Amino acid sequence: MKTRVLLAALVVLAATACTGSDRQGAVGGAPLLTPTEAAGRTGLVAVQGYFWARPADGIFRLCAGGGSNPPSCTGEVVDLAGVDVTEIAGIAFSQNVFTARDVRARGTLEAGTMAVEEIELNASDSDTGLS
Repeated sequence: MKTRVLLAALVVLAATACTGSDRQGAVGGAPLLTPTEAAGRTGLVAVQGYFWARPADGIFRLCAGGGSNPPSCTGEVVDLAGVDVTEIAGIAFSQNVFTARDVRARGTLEAGTMAVEEIELNASDSDTGLS
């Protein structure tokens, strides 16, 4: 009987451990997060969201959501440092703003700003739950 109780407890603990919001190891060993999940976090992470940039003002962001007319950034935001939009193929440009859906960036997050080491457009991964 003790063995069954112990086995049941282990199954519950394993299921609980697998339900966290971090998708461990998703991008170079960094947890993959949405901008909302990244709020208040620090350290090496990957964040996937809606890319919105206005280089003329030095603003580069990953947003929880966004719109196209006019280009807008909505919800939680992770500011990005070290991004060169000329090196990202396939992003849209309208009204002096660059936008793209499903952009994944990996880097060090501190005080809401990520020092970007790697950025990927049209990121989609069925294992992480983010498309």
